[in-house]
Amino acid sequence: MMLTLLPTLLLLAAPPPAGVAAVIDLALIAHPEIDALQAQIDALEAAVQQARVWADPMVGLQYSNMPLTRPYPGGHPMSGVQLTVSQRLTGADKIDARVDQARAMAAAGQSGLDEARNRLGATIASAWHQLALTRALAGLTVAHQATVDQLSAVLQVRYATNSAAQYELVQLDLLTAELVESKADLDARALALQARINATLGRAPSASIITADVVAPPPPPALAAVLAALESHPRLATLSARAQAEAAGARRAEVERSPDVTLLAGYRVRAAVDGGDPGEDFVTIGASMPLPWLWNDERWGAQAQRHQAATRQLGAQASALRRTLVAEISASHAEVVRARARAAAHTQTLIPTARAVLTSTLTAYRVGRASFEPLYRAQRRVLDLEQAVRRAHTDAALAAVRMHAATGRYSKASP
Repeated sequence: MMLTLLPTLLLLAAPPPAGVAAVIDLALIAHPEIDALQAQIDALEAAVQQARVWADPMVGLQYSNMPLTRPYPGGHPMSGVQLTVSQRLTGADKIDARVDQARAMAAAGQSGLDEARNRLGATIASAWHQLALTRALAGLTVAHQATVDQLSAVLQVRYATNSAAQYELVQLDLLTAELVESKADLDARALALQARINATLGRAPSASIITADVVAPPPPPALAAVLAALESHPRLATLSARAQAEAAGARRAEVERSPDVTLLAGYRVRAAVDGGDPGEDFVTIGASMPLPWLWNDERWGAQAQRHQAATRQLGAQASALRRTLVAEISASHAEVVRARARAAAHTQTLIPTARAVLTSTLTAYRVGRASFEPLYRAQRRVLDLEQAVRRAHTDAALAAVRMHAATGRYSKASP
């Protein structure tokens, strides 16, 4: 029991993961789907050893040819006690074919494990980036609440001197209420995302997860280089491994057509018959085999055709998946490039300009040279642009996650 609980206790005692790579690594270690697939692979690898084994030898003991009226040795010349030993002989070509099929099935299981790791890693990475964005937007909302409070203080002074209308105060109060509601929604979404990630990690729903500020991901490599990594996608490897296993099954079915020969040896102990047979012991040696020309086509021929059809099916699935992955990589690469450019334009041009507009409008408003509406719009514009740049960073990061997943980058180690 303690050994079973040990991984859970270690997770509870571990410090909170910091960064998306740490979260992915922890998920790939702790997730039960990974353990289940690893156990399945262990079973498939054990089947390789099983495929090498011959059929068990048979031993028999016969109390045979005893007359009903004298059921004992010596009561009849044919009576006796016979010991038999038999062994079915399997050719080396059959053993090799069975081992090859078992190995191919184990390789397909390993590819399935890599596929699960890649899928799980991409899911966790996406959730982590969404959590980081939600927390960043919540922090922006708090900062703008403080700015709105400063505007409210300025407006209160002007209202006290009859230089501002009451509807302006109400409008600013409405903006404050909207920010409060937005902050509450973002906090709730952050808690939900944190709970989902912790459930994947096998931790308590409220366990801490550290996220960094939302920043743009590094520029992606050239599209041709990303497409070159397409063949490392574990789903393609899985389909290829399954196709090889089906092909090995077809080869085995062809080999299994030839019958196995069973050798038999027997030793009969006899007793002397009164006035007749001296009761010498008998020795029996023989061989047997099934008749391969009766139902082999229905049995092994049809099975070989089934494996061959499955091989063609998996090849077609791999071709279709390859086209889908090419489209996904190309689209994700374009999204990363555009999102990074959009974030750069916001950061370098739009946000500085919007802040300059807000500052100049606030200065003009203080001396009565600007109305409240331009000031209100300038404040909302700064908030919208600062939120947009964080969303652009996250869009780029999520597109990069999809691009990495389409090349199987999460199957071995987190990027």
